[in-house]
Amino acid sequence: MPRQNSERPIALISSPAAFLSLPGARILHPFGGWLGYKEGTKWVGRVENIIVILPETNQKAEAILRLLASYEADSWTREKIDGMIIYTQ
Repeated sequence: MPRQNSERPIALISSPAAFLSLPGARILHPFGGWLGYKEGTKWVGRVENIIVILPETNQKAEAILRLLASYEADSWTREKIDGMIIYTQ
């Protein structure tokens, strides 16, 4: 089994369209039960770089970021781009 390249960022996205704009990233699309995860599932563990991309209109962004339990809630940086907010740590 090949080893994972832990230097590649993990990106959690809310829309499959974002796949195209993140070459080289390991993509997860855990929202809305797509991978079989129940809403509210907490994720633990850390990677060197993590990216969360959500629509600017998403009212649950803070709650979604809190589901990434190994990351400090006040350490996220955010940038608005073309109707999306990109959170990184």
